[in-house]
Amino acid sequence: MKISDVSKFTDVCGDYLEEKERRMGSFSDENEDTIPELSVQENHPAESERKTYTGSGSEGFLFYLANGTAVNAGRLQEKLCNESKGAPYQHLADENNIIEYEGVIFVCNSEKQELCLGDMSNPADVLDIPLSGGGVLRVNRNNIGALAKAIGMFSPEDVGRIMRAVSQDSHCRKKQAEIEEEVTMLGETEEEKPSESSEENRIREENDVLTRQKDYFEHAPEGVMTAWKAAMEETGINGFGLDERGKMTHISQAVLARLFTDSSQSVFGNSVESAIRFSERALQNLSDQELLRGDSAAVRQEKEKERQFYMVFAEKLREQL
Repeated sequence: MKISDVSKFTDVCGDYLEEKERRMGSFSDENEDTIPELSVQENHPAESERKTYTGSGSEGFLFYLANGTAVNAGRLQEKLCNESKGAPYQHLADENNIIEYEGVIFVCNSEKQELCLGDMSNPADVLDIPLSGGGVLRVNRNNIGALAKAIGMFSPEDVGRIMRAVSQDSHCRKKQAEIEEEVTMLGETEEEKPSESSEENRIREENDVLTRQKDYFEHAPEGVMTAWKAAMEETGINGFGLDERGKMTHISQAVLARLFTDSSQSVFGNSVESAIRFSERALQNLSDQELLRGDSAAVRQEKEKERQFYMVFAEKLREQL
């Protein structure tokens, strides 16, 4: 499952709120709030520009995904979710409780406080995502691509929740499929299996990880996978935020980048040079205390391992130039 066709985030609440305030006649100086624009940029501003947006703390903080996507995590929640009742983003709906954004149709269920996308008839096909302002986003897994197209409708905090939920759901479904396949193909008992040395076991595990994550390297130069594998061998870290059992420990830089990269492209770009830039941005993010703030001690520890991995990965890439 891949998310594609995401080119930018758009602050969709501004025009609506201005019109609403004009109708209510309640626009006043003391009620004016500056809403930072939520945008995605493909250029690479200087480091000094990373925190120049209005706001304090994490409000208005501009950070970059490893693939160069710039996200302004401005405070929009109080504007987007200013109603305590009804479905999430109900204020964007028409008289029929329908929200149409970028050609994507959402249905508001005010009674159950649900925002629905796609067919809800089979609960097993539906992913439920609690939103920050209350209520739940319910999306059919067959409509994940449409959700990506309409991601600009959501606040920064909800975007984060959606990204985490989709990533974790994808990982869980992949693992479930692997388990079912292993059960089906199981043809020998543990006693019949040949014993493996620790080195053979390590190599097998590394190859298994690369096989499961092969879509990350499909459109990248061959040298990128070679450098990635060399970094895995040297550090003992797989770089995808997976533990030895294949369980996700945190959302890695590669996973974040994949969520915002078209399925026909590689998160690493189309050259060794672009892969080096990817690793450098990943190192910046994994060293940025503002981005690490709020992470648990366990997650920080895992991100430090990922940072060590990218240091070696970048080195292996540079050796190919």
